[in-house]
Amino acid sequence: MPTRIITANVVGIAACTVLGWAVYHVVSLLGTTSTSCGTIGEPACPAVAGTVTELIAALAVALLARAFGGQLAWPGILLAIGVGVLLTAWRPGADRGFAFSLGGTATVFGLVSLGKIRLRRRVRARDLELMARGVRAIGTIINVQDTGVKINDNPRVRVRYRVVPRDGTATFEAEKSITFPLLNLPRLGQRHAIVYLPEKRDNIWVLMRLTDDLPEDLRQLAAVAAEGGPMPSGMPVDVPVDSPGPVDPSGQVDPLDRLAKLNALRLAGGLTDEEYERQKRRLLDES
Repeated sequence: MPTRIITANVVGIAACTVLGWAVYHVVSLLGTTSTSCGTIGEPACPAVAGTVTELIAALAVALLARAFGGQLAWPGILLAIGVGVLLTAWRPGADRGFAFSLGGTATVFGLVSLGKIRLRRRVRARDLELMARGVRAIGTIINVQDTGVKINDNPRVRVRYRVVPRDGTATFEAEKSITFPLLNLPRLGQRHAIVYLPEKRDNIWVLMRLTDDLPEDLRQLAAVAAEGGPMPSGMPVDVPVDSPGPVDPSGQVDPLDRLAKLNALRLAGGLTDEEYERQKRRLLDES
């Protein structure tokens, strides 16, 4: 882990500790000032301004640590608020309903946020193992099935690949459920770079987009898959399955063809921009 990230996490945790202390005292002081104080014969009202300043400063430092990559800062903020408010429930005269509802909610959200970070790290560790030990291959789409599931209006489809490993081992077939953008549905014969562990050939990792942390050999493999040339090792790959054109997961003609024709008509002056957008929306609604 980079030193910057470690430092940001340490600073974020320290700031959240101060934040929790400040939240506890601010809520306690506000609870005290809700009773009678400051008049003749009654105790002086406690000073809240200084503690509020500490709270704001600690929150600002924690948010700054998050901006610099401290992943623990955000769940730390939630936990600091939650625990700080919860602790006030045991003070004399405290509003326990308020303390348990607000403090409990913030604490739960903080724990959930921590759980998500742990899950992301596990996924990241799996990806790193794949990058280090995984067999490189090129997969050709030979079948597409609709799963009936949509994520943000993008269909999740089950794609079957014919996988040709780069290391010369036998070709095999594998399936993967993938969410594709509505305007970039998979096509028969389309090829993707694939990585898999030798002992888990049924669990392939499909390279859908290039990121900065990808190894150079995977970048080259993705370029080869997109161009349709031989693999970097010189070993030939499968010839793409013949297809008259793009198909959607239900096997019908891909609406992208019709969109392309509409766009060509717009560029030729046959449609105004408003008419094109209206026809495009209707086409997408029908698909």
